[in-house]
This record gives sequence, C-alpha cells and structure tokens, in this order.
Amino acid sequence: MRSKYLLILFLVTSLLGFSQQYNYVDIDNTYTAEQLVKDILVGAKCDLVSNVKFQYCDGSPGSKAIYPLGYFQKNGSTFPFEDGIVISTDRSEYMEGPTGNKNSFPLNNQYRWVGDQDLTDLINDAGGWPAGGGNDIRSASIDFEFIPMQNTVTFEYLFGSNSYQGCWGNCQNAALFGAWLIDTTTGVGENLAKVPNTNDPISIATVRDGNKLNTNCATSPNPQFFGDAYGNGPNMVPNLAAPVNLMGHTTAMQSLSANVIVGRKYRIKLAIIDFCSTGNHTSAVFFKAGSFDIGNLDLGAPVLVGDGNGLCVGDSHILKSGLDPILFTFEWFKDGIKIPGQTGPNLTVTETGDYSVKGFIPTVTNCVMESDPVRVEFYEYVSISAPQNLSVCPSAGLNTRFDLKDAVVGVTTNPNILFSFYATQQDAEDDTNAIPDLYTLANNASTPVTIWVRAYELNNPCPYVSSFTLSFLNC
Repeated sequence: MRSKYLLILFLVTSLLGFSQQYNYVDIDNTYTAEQLVKDILVGAKCDLVSNVKFQYCDGSPGSKAIYPLGYFQKNGSTFPFEDGIVISTDRSEYMEGPTGNKNSFPLNNQYRWVGDQDLTDLINDAGGWPAGGGNDIRSASIDFEFIPMQNTVTFEYLFGSNSYQGCWGNCQNAALFGAWLIDTTTGVGENLAKVPNTNDPISIATVRDGNKLNTNCATSPNPQFFGDAYGNGPNMVPNLAAPVNLMGHTTAMQSLSANVIVGRKYRIKLAIIDFCSTGNHTSAVFFKAGSFDIGNLDLGAPVLVGDGNGLCVGDSHILKSGLDPILFTFEWFKDGIKIPGQTGPNLTVTETGDYSVKGFIPTVTNCVMESDPVRVEFYEYVSISAPQNLSVCPSAGLNTRFDLKDAVVGVTTNPNILFSFYATQQDAEDDTNAIPDLYTLANNASTPVTIWVRAYELNNPCPYVSSFTLSFLNC
C-alpha cells in the first residue's frame, strides 16, 4: 500500500513539474529607431527629439543584417518593466526568453570593431579595456539629440549579459552599458549609467552576486543591484524560467539624474558593449517606456465632486504648470477657450470647468508644451430658508426645554438635508461640540440666546451655517 502511495505521489509531482508554464518577454523588431526613441522611450508630447541614429558593431553594410533594436512587452512574465525598448549585441528578437533560446552566431561576430570616440570614452570611464582579451568589441548603440523642458534628465533600465558566466573576462568589465550625455554647447560629457551612490559604471564587474553566479571572482560588488542568474546552480533560477535570453541581469535601475539647462540642446548615446569573443555571449539593456523624462506639462489630478474632493463656491484652487516663467510664455484655457489675460505659470480657478495650459519657449519654434485638460468642480452650498427664532412661555420650575428642530421646520423640502446645533459660530463651522436637539435653558437666563445651526448633506462638504435665537414670552 505504501509503495502505491509513493508511486502516485511521484506521478502527481512529476506532472505538476512538467506542466508548469512560463511566460517570456515579447519583442517586436519592426519599429524604427526614431519610433522607439520618440514614441516609446521619451514619449514627450512636444517634438523635442531629433537626429536619431543607431549602429550595430562597425556599421558596415553587412552589419545591417542584424537589427539590435526592438520594442518589448512584459507579456505576463516576471520581467520588471511592462514595456519599453531593448538594445542588444545580437538581433533584438533573440532576447526573448528563455535563456539559451537562440543567437545568430557566427553572423553576429563578423562585424567586431574597436569603437568610436563615444564608446572609447565609455570604456575608459569603466576602467579601460579588460586585461587578457582581444582588441575588438561587439556593440550596439542608439543616439539622439534632445531639448529638455526641465532641469534634470533621468531614465530607468535593466542591464543583462551572457558574459556573466563562461566569459574569459567575467570578473572584469568584459560587458558594460553606458549612457554618454554630451552638452552640445560646451562639449562636456558624462556617463549617466552608474551604480547608485557610487562612481562605478554599469558592467558585469561592478554589479554581481557570486552566491547566485557561482563564479570564482574574488569579490561580489554591489550585489543588492544584481537580479537573477539563470542555470543549474544552487542559487540560480532555472533556464526555462528566464523571461529574457540572458544568463544574468541587474535589478531595475535608475540612471544618475543629470543637471541640464532648459532649452539647450543635448546629445546622448546609449550603448551596450561586449568584449567576449564567443558568439553567444550577447549583452543587452532594456529601457522602461516613457522613463526618459525630459519634461511634460501635468496639472495634477482632477478635483471632482463625485470623488468627494470638490470645492465650495467662493473657494479657489491653484493650477500650477511647473514651468519656469523666465523661459516660458503661457496660454490658459477653460473648456477649450483661451482665457484672456492669463499668461502666468499658475492659474487661480474659481469656477467649475476643464482647464489646460500651453507653454512656449520663444527660442524653440517647433515646440508647444500642452497639458491634458484637468477638471475642477465646485459644490453649491446647501440651500435652506432662514431658521425661525423660538419663543416660548417658561415652564414651571427652574428650567425650560426647547426643541431646536422646531427652528428648521419648513426650511427645506430636501429630505437629505440634516441639521446639527452649536453654541458658537466657530463650532458650527468646524462641526465640533454639537449640542443636543433638546436644549435646556434656565428660566432666569439672559435672553435672547443665540443658537447656531449647521445644515448639511452627507456627500456635500459645503454646509449652510446660520443662527436663530431662543427667548421667553412674558406669560
């Protein structure tokens, strides 16, 4: 009986293991370099990007048979970005998981070269050429010019490489990613791809975890930024579970935040470099869609009555463009119609409507920054007739009881309006220290006594506050 039970358990667990399904990143290689940068990576509403170029290895006619760029989607996998663009040292579509899926060797190794000045600067920034290797590289890059609309530039990315395992230089910077930003006015450049809070460039030598990679490297620098390694090792993720076709990759990372001058032209080269001579030692970098942030106009969340966030008539709400009035001129719109005289960076709103703004830089003729409309709504105050003063004959004894609700009889036909009563106006406005509806007044009290009433609806933050008096008749 026990042997039958063990056999059944073995069969069930085996079936469960073989039936496990994995999803992999999906890559579309039909997008042009310009589409990938303008429509996906940057995604700015203003056409601030120009002169988009890409190059695979030496850029010779034969190298164009390998297209290293693509648009990727998470496709239900464990990959940290929903979508974005990928740059690879092989055909971009070969980066679809699982690990060991495919590569275009030997074609991908035919166009190795020594690099241009930008790549040389990146290699030198990473510590120079790794020792013990050859004198050429496989590379892929995309570069473009842009004009920032804010004073910082940053982006999100993930770097990965097959050279993390099995490459002669896997303990050196034998594969790296760089983002070389150049001020076209001054010619000064800097690498934005650095390990956070360090000056370490991004490479297989500066971001690694020996416990996962099972390599013999002497150190494991910045292991908190290493994501997963794929293979059969004790701390590795199985190859079939890899969302991308790489032996190891970092976590999702953010670039350095570069200080830039609004309205000035910059150029950036995003480059992936692999020194390993083995054809299947591909490296790649994935960029989160829309994360290359060079500025957009955003007026914030709508202010809606239905969400309980509406304002009261007579109040005001300030919409802020967030743009520098020294650099920009502005036009504000309500319900699609230009508001005369409103040319500042902010707008004070006192009426319900859909508001938007356009920002212009006089020196940049092909750019109009325009926000999406944002709706701001105002509640009407609760409306009732004036409450009635209450006058009664004193009761026998020391005190007389007033029913304060008698003061609001007939003031409204709206059954949803509720009432509460207070001894002071401030308490009524703050809705604190409410007094009982049945109010006891000493017969010898000095009258009239003022009572404050707050008329309100549960879904309306704009109550009606008024007063009435209590007094005694001479009877």
